Amino acid sequence: MAVLQKIYFGRYKISPVIFNTIMNDDSYYKAIFVRDPLHRILSGILDKMPKRFHTNSTKLIDYIFKYIYNPKSKGLLDMNHHIVPQYVFCSVYKWLDKYKLYRFENSIERKRFLKNINLWENIGKDGWCPQQHNDEKNSWNFTKQPKQNCSITDFTNPQFKSHATGSINFLTKYFNVKNLNFMIEFYGLDYYIFKLPFKNWICHVSS
Repeated sequence: MAVLQKIYFGRYKISPVIFNTIMNDDSYYKAIFVRDPLHRILSGILDKMPKRFHTNSTKLIDYIFKYIYNPKSKGLLDMNHHIVPQYVFCSVYKWLDKYKLYRFENSIERKRFLKNINLWENIGKDGWCPQQHNDEKNSWNFTKQPKQNCSITDFTNPQFKSHATGSINFLTKYFNVKNLNFMIEFYGLDYYIFKLPFKNWICHVSS
């Protein structure tokens, strides 16, 4: 695996000196939520791509390849943060033993995370009913929102239902054998480093 000369933070900036200090300080709790790479790439592209392309799998895959093979890109560090493999962020591959890993797809992991940092009672236990987050004025304001017995494990943002990546039919609609093989190879280190299993739906992808 090639060692990256810089630290990738996506849209956020932090001094490498400060970052290394934090990573060597055990008083900081370091965690990462890891998502299935194929679900992540499809969800990210659908979120950013014009909706007229959502029913055209060929154009969608072309869009993905355009980002990965961007002529202006000099490598992983120049890629869009929706596309770059997850192991690249914050040099996770170097500091893996320092991070606590959680699975994005498992909503119970949200509870485990917040309990581990002692914020479950104050933030995660209640106030997460979808309708509470539709009002921009009250969004994420836990002190003013009425209690409705919805924990963060129940929360699903309605605006993302249009491209939820859960069903076999939905996923196989956008992948064929050729581009699936490419994506698995491109995100291979994510699967390897984080010990992610391959989903059964890939066996249903046709040529």
